[in-house]
Amino acid sequence: MNESVPIQPILQPDEKINVPFFNQLPNNIADISNPSQQQTLELLENAFNQKQIYLELGNQNLILLNPFEDTQHLNDKQIQNCKQYFVQKNSPSQYPPHIFKFAELAQQSCFSTNNKNNTSSIVTQGISGSGKSETSKSIISYLASWSKSGLYISTTLNKVEIEQGLISSNIIYEAFGNAKTKKNANSSRFGKIVSIQFEKGGKISGTKITTTLFERTRVTQLGFMDRNYHIFYQLKIAYERIEELKNFAQQYQDQVEYDIVQLVEEITKFQLDSEFVLLGTKNQITSSSDVQSINQSDLNQINQDFENFKQLLISFGDLDFSLEDIVNILQCVAGLIHLEENNYEKAEELLKISNLKETIDSKITNLQQSKKLQAESIVDGIIMDFYYKLFCWIQNKINKQLFQDYDSNKKFILNIFDSFGFEVIENKQGVQQNQLEQLMLNYVNEKLQNYFYLHIIENAENAFISENLTPIPAKFEKNDKIISLIEEVIFKSLKDCHLLSRNTGDLKEIITKQSQEKNLKNILIDEQQLKTKKQALTSSQNIHKFEQNILGIRHTGGEVYYQVDGFLSRNKYSVSENLQNINKLSQNSIINSFELQSQNQTVADNTLIVCRDMIDILKKSDTWFVKCFQTNYELQPNNFDQNAILTQLKYSGIDQIQQFLSQTYYQTIPNEEFFNNYQILNSGVKNLQELMMFINEQFQEIFNQSNVCQIYQGSKNILIKDSFKKLLVQKEPFNSNDKQLIKQMNEQKAYYEKAIKLLNEKLQISEKEAIFQKQRADNFEANQNQLLSLIQQMQNIFSQVTQFCYIQQFQQQGMANNQPFEQKTQENMEINDYNQRTSLGFGDIQ
Repeated sequence: MNESVPIQPILQPDEKINVPFFNQLPNNIADISNPSQQQTLELLENAFNQKQIYLELGNQNLILLNPFEDTQHLNDKQIQNCKQYFVQKNSPSQYPPHIFKFAELAQQSCFSTNNKNNTSSIVTQGISGSGKSETSKSIISYLASWSKSGLYISTTLNKVEIEQGLISSNIIYEAFGNAKTKKNANSSRFGKIVSIQFEKGGKISGTKITTTLFERTRVTQLGFMDRNYHIFYQLKIAYERIEELKNFAQQYQDQVEYDIVQLVEEITKFQLDSEFVLLGTKNQITSSSDVQSINQSDLNQINQDFENFKQLLISFGDLDFSLEDIVNILQCVAGLIHLEENNYEKAEELLKISNLKETIDSKITNLQQSKKLQAESIVDGIIMDFYYKLFCWIQNKINKQLFQDYDSNKKFILNIFDSFGFEVIENKQGVQQNQLEQLMLNYVNEKLQNYFYLHIIENAENAFISENLTPIPAKFEKNDKIISLIEEVIFKSLKDCHLLSRNTGDLKEIITKQSQEKNLKNILIDEQQLKTKKQALTSSQNIHKFEQNILGIRHTGGEVYYQVDGFLSRNKYSVSENLQNINKLSQNSIINSFELQSQNQTVADNTLIVCRDMIDILKKSDTWFVKCFQTNYELQPNNFDQNAILTQLKYSGIDQIQQFLSQTYYQTIPNEEFFNNYQILNSGVKNLQELMMFINEQFQEIFNQSNVCQIYQGSKNILIKDSFKKLLVQKEPFNSNDKQLIKQMNEQKAYYEKAIKLLNEKLQISEKEAIFQKQRADNFEANQNQLLSLIQQMQNIFSQVTQFCYIQQFQQQGMANNQPFEQKTQENMEINDYNQRTSLGFGDIQ
């Protein structure tokens, strides 16, 4: 490895100003010099205030600042601008940070000879409400628009372009798999991987959609300020505005492939004209019958639900859903609403299951428990089971339409991961109420975070090794111990308790013991630690320190407290096989087709499989990460909440990798191109080595306070920091007269040093003369004090003269405004003293 070529570290911009050399913000956070959390925060806030919502993060990583408003950055004009730019084969590095740029580069990577498997992946990460789903949708829109320019028409979608089918699938998934939460009006409650396959010319040839870890408990268990899945509210408002819906159906009956007018007639039979438990409390108002009692926010939500339902009906047609399919789907949803209300007669009609109540009553077998409670538990189990399997049926139907031309054995695949964000559930009092579902989501997030760390390290190593340079070691702390605790301790304990039928008390004891044996105890938090904690406790911690069923984990994103009581029951598939078979009594063809799910498969086991498969895909692809940030928790535009961003910087792992990125991220310029472009700095240099020596000589003494190397000479390319590159561009060509001036000043300095030395010698008075000539000595002492005062004045004058000379020199080099002058030496001050004394009449020194 070549260890001698890096130029010595040079001074970086002031800590309070990101790039003082240039009046512009860096586009890449890795270009922050000597990075700190405060500098990163200032850069993000400045960018946000200038409507710059995208910034890059080293190589192949992007940051999105969710603006909570339409900034026109995802419209058709932006798509066309980006397409035109890349069609002209311009350099990607010159295009400003944007999600379309990343989509384009990821697609190009699929066809790159450097991509061994011709597979790319884009992973979107962030907390709920940060913009992950919208980002994934915008990537699909860009790729679909690009492919559409090739006029590719699928032969399997009734002449509907496969690109439009892909976009329509998003509308269906959002209706049945997204919900409004406290922090996000359109939160995906499942993980989704969209795999898009291209032909060699870049046109989409097929696609496959995979969903993971669907949150089935949401159907019957809503958190504070949460809504159920969108489809429940969309269907109810459609029923209430049935006349408007009829007009819509008449208008679009010729534009869809099924009888939409007949569908609306079926909806009129659903009897959804009252409030329902499944739709939550009045926090989730849906009725528009009394407009005066509805605030503007709720009214906007109602209108949005109605418009989204109309789009849903069109999307069903785009993906070749038949009238029977759509009627069966909506009847199932409406039937579940009535079943939760114990409206058995209507539920039986819509679910097409005769004697449903009698069938449920026959499942009540525990004589020690209330029949009412058992019936409620059975009903909740049926609702969760049916809705989850309905979602899976819809997914299979969509894939059947989009998947026909997809061949996983072929190349040119781009995977889009709409991944899970770090999640903490709190009640109205701010007390955490996390269950097993949150642990699963946070575990998946930790696994993806761990791969992100490896991705950063691998990119840095490859960049240095490819240039025969020694890689810089990564010294930041990863989250390996957190993952080990969850996989090797918690998941293993869950499995053991499941197989041995152990109880919750045993579970917590086993977890505590095994974590200590594996030296992972410091990742756990229990009530005893909270009781002895010296720092102020949060409202959540004050409650948890008195609870025996709480298990705390120090996640990457902070401390999370889980309620262990429900772990064992939630880990197994709670609907018995006997109860699952109720669907076979239905005359609804979709409900009747639901497949039995084995109770031997636990949630933890399934989550491990999901993570393994995801990481395997990423390892085989060229991966890109998009880190999405929720700029404020109120979801308001023009609001940059610093505390919210600081928290998410920790969640995202950027805090941990920031210093490493600054040390390893460089722009690359081919050696020959660098020499040709920058030889103008000194026309006397004859080759690259001489040019590098000249740059080192020119900047080493001036910039000497940075801990980050600014430029490396590799075997093929120059690796250079962006700020230093801009500095070289601004620097004027070297003038040989500069050296002559410096030589003259050094000679003058030596002359004055000698003169000062002679002056000091002649002013010395022997001790013997002082005894006999005390008064004369006193006079000399007074004169000497006056001389010292005058010397001090001379120092100041000469310092000003010297500074003026240096200013002229640095202005010629284009650097006067960029670098503070170094303090002059004591010897220079003494030269000034002599000049001042001479000019004031003390005479020449012989």
